[in-house]
Amino acid sequence: MAFFEIDIADARKIIKVIHEKYYFDLSDYSIISLKRRFEKVMQHFNLKNAETLIERLSDDKGFIEDFLSSISVESTEMFRDPSFWSYLQKDFFPSELAKNKKIKIYVPFSVSGDELYSLCLLIKESGWQENFEITTSCISNKLIENIKSGFFRTNKIEVSKENYKAINENYMLSDYLSTQNDCVFRHPRLIEDVIFLNQRLDLPDSLHDFNMVLFRNKMIYYNIYLQEKIMYYLYEKLVSGGFLFIGIKEITGQNSGDKFKVIHPEENIYIKLG
Repeated sequence: MAFFEIDIADARKIIKVIHEKYYFDLSDYSIISLKRRFEKVMQHFNLKNAETLIERLSDDKGFIEDFLSSISVESTEMFRDPSFWSYLQKDFFPSELAKNKKIKIYVPFSVSGDELYSLCLLIKESGWQENFEITTSCISNKLIENIKSGFFRTNKIEVSKENYKAINENYMLSDYLSTQNDCVFRHPRLIEDVIFLNQRLDLPDSLHDFNMVLFRNKMIYYNIYLQEKIMYYLYEKLVSGGFLFIGIKEITGQNSGDKFKVIHPEENIYIKLG
């Protein structure tokens, strides 16, 4: 067995310990994807085998925050799929603002903040700050702190700049970046009005009455059962006639036809039925 490598049986043991110790159920996530993420955690914290990782999870309650942050999958860049963001800015938002003075948006289970910062920057440059109320959730406080800091991975910067340039040639993404101690940060003021919540899918919450839910490019990491569960969760968050954005390469699940109707197949935009 290679260094920092585990097998499927080990991955299932780790899932079981997390469920028993912290009541956090990962059993419906893609096991292959989780296996890779567990190995990433082991490498980062220099834990040489599954038993060592299990011991750390069992004995160190504070470790779970680091663990959950480490296994969460980040989006790859800001303004991913520029055509989507261009459509929001030029067509979708102006149309909706003509009907509603206030639009509530939910961005569930943020990890890197890339989608959140993209959304807030787009709204700021359009002068619509007063017209939007944005709520985001994360599965750990450590993720919330990281997003609020504005930290931006350097390997995402160039592609993010090109994405933003394709949307709006009048502004540069670098205008919203700063460097501190060789690290790059996005300006935190972009998200100063965002409501942050520590929220898990498997726990009840009181979130509802959103006009939009932005949940793009994440379904691939879940099995069919969890996809259906998430679609129901998102359905419950929206007002009747609210909109769900899930990304151009994603699917809504096999049994979502009675809940949503596609209104923009090119960008995979759905409207809530009922």
